[in-house]
Amino acid sequence: MDSNTSILNPSIWVGEFEIAEPVTSTTDLLVALVSLIGFFILTKVKPSQRTEPHSYFKFYFFFFFLGMLSAALFGHALKTHIHPNFKVIGWSTSLLAQLFLCLGSLFSVQTLISTKWFNVIKYSLYIQCIIYLSFVISTANFTLTQIALAVMLLGFAFPLNLYAFRKTKSNGNLWLLLAINLAIFTAFMFNLKWSFSSWFNYHDISHTLMAIVTSFVVVGAKKLSIIKES
Repeated sequence: MDSNTSILNPSIWVGEFEIAEPVTSTTDLLVALVSLIGFFILTKVKPSQRTEPHSYFKFYFFFFFLGMLSAALFGHALKTHIHPNFKVIGWSTSLLAQLFLCLGSLFSVQTLISTKWFNVIKYSLYIQCIIYLSFVISTANFTLTQIALAVMLLGFAFPLNLYAFRKTKSNGNLWLLLAINLAIFTAFMFNLKWSFSSWFNYHDISHTLMAIVTSFVVVGAKKLSIIKES
């Protein structure tokens, strides 16, 4: 594997129109597609069968779809045609997606914790998301986005799902735990910047893994979004 930090897909041209990083854009779109599938799966759940976390997980998929679609277009494919700050659209919507993932995880443990702690965690999520969003939008700094995502996943989503699984043995929370652990590994691989070649670099590897992560979330979110038959 090549660890060259500057290794990117060569551009392709349609006439005189440049499409940058075509493989990276495609793997972003793959994650967006999985997210869209998750959104439609939850949309089809009958209202009478929906649990409290249902809406939060549905909005997670919706915003993650927008985030990855924006990343594919503004962060990669069209980057030579637009201002670099357009990347902030994808980063911001991805942050909102993680907020809803955390809220869905929180509502899955609502009956297991006190109202006081439930509210403390909920408002902590809102406050830190607002703070990070304002900094990310004002500075267009991807490192801040990574920090915010790490805080949400490791500080909120992981412990909430771990607590829920230990208390209930819910397969839904287990799938989300698997997704979070694979997401951590994916972030580690991304930061190492290992690449097979310019046509399948560390961006492409991490996006492919994120498609698997999102598939795990689809399974877990569906299990936590439907009322179990007694």
